[in-house]
Amino acid sequence: MQTVAIAEKIFAISKEDLCSRSKRSEIVNAKEALIVSGRRLGATLAEMSDLIGINASTVSRRHDTARRRIADDDRTSRLVAKLIKQYERNRD
Repeated sequence: MQTVAIAEKIFAISKEDLCSRSKRSEIVNAKEALIVSGRRLGATLAEMSDLIGINASTVSRRHDTARRRIADDDRTSRLVAKLIKQYERNRD
């Protein structure tokens, strides 16, 4: 199972929404958690850009924003950890 499919399940948001230009907070938060998770799992900015369908500079900005949010928000941190754990479980 790939990271987008896992994110769809965890956040109850469709791939279309995750890959959209929507500014709805729940979609932006899910997208940021997906980006941080992907980067922690070794994906490059270009790979995340291709996966989500946004340009690499936007991926970089979203990654930086999410990292700051994680420092202040246990919920986001737990969701990132959950996404990574699920990815690693499915990879084995």
